[in-house]
Amino acid sequence: MGMTTTWSTDMSLNSTLSYIFNKKSMKLIFSVLDRTDLWPHFRAHYQTQGITQFLCITYGPQLDDATMIPSSIPKQSFTGVNDATQHNRVLQQFVSPNEWCAIADLDEFSIVDEGNSTLVDACRQAQADGCNVISGVMQDRLTKDGHFPAHLEADIWTQFPLQLDITNRVLGGCKDKVVCLKGWVRVGGGHHYPIKADTVFPWHIKATVHHFKWWGANPTQFFTHRINEGKGQWYTNELQRLATHLEQHDGHIDTSIEQDNV
Repeated sequence: MGMTTTWSTDMSLNSTLSYIFNKKSMKLIFSVLDRTDLWPHFRAHYQTQGITQFLCITYGPQLDDATMIPSSIPKQSFTGVNDATQHNRVLQQFVSPNEWCAIADLDEFSIVDEGNSTLVDACRQAQADGCNVISGVMQDRLTKDGHFPAHLEADIWTQFPLQLDITNRVLGGCKDKVVCLKGWVRVGGGHHYPIKADTVFPWHIKATVHHFKWWGANPTQFFTHRINEGKGQWYTNELQRLATHLEQHDGHIDTSIEQDNV
């Protein structure tokens, strides 16, 4: 299948390149499929983590739908390649090999030491320790009773106070994530892991990746419509497990699942 890449921004080419390669700040590459209502919360969170530059990956037809993402945010749109290829090509093109960069999906809010250190601070320490990757463990944020609210509130941390392992224990999915990495490092699918190499050294401290996925007026419809997106049988299996779980619990997530320790 062929690949199409488009660049969309309201800035000139020169100012865009200056924006992306500004060495005084840390970049974050984030991917967007839909539900961009999370953007204001996402931006505010990562700004507190020391991020000042955002580079957005969108998925082909969804580019025009990313209405909440400002036009001033540089965007790359890919069709015909998997998400690992998308992330790796953006890393190769827009991040210098020895430069630290953060990576996330729009519903992933990463923290090291629960707010005691920013991601920029963590990268600085990881660098001093001779490391080039910071990994994280995904923890799903849910409402108190596990229902899916139709809309986000001003404080999503209060709206979703529970921190549980739904991704692995319900869906059977992978909860490991690459959170920060040097620009030369490459990632596998879903940026769940760095591609193994003799020179990849993960930091001994792991981040917590708070996963704000569990909201929306019709959760079953929202998740099941993605089965046809070509992500593979593993994704279909995860969605089927979710659908079964929701049917068994009246459309809610079972919040009695024991919290996982990071």
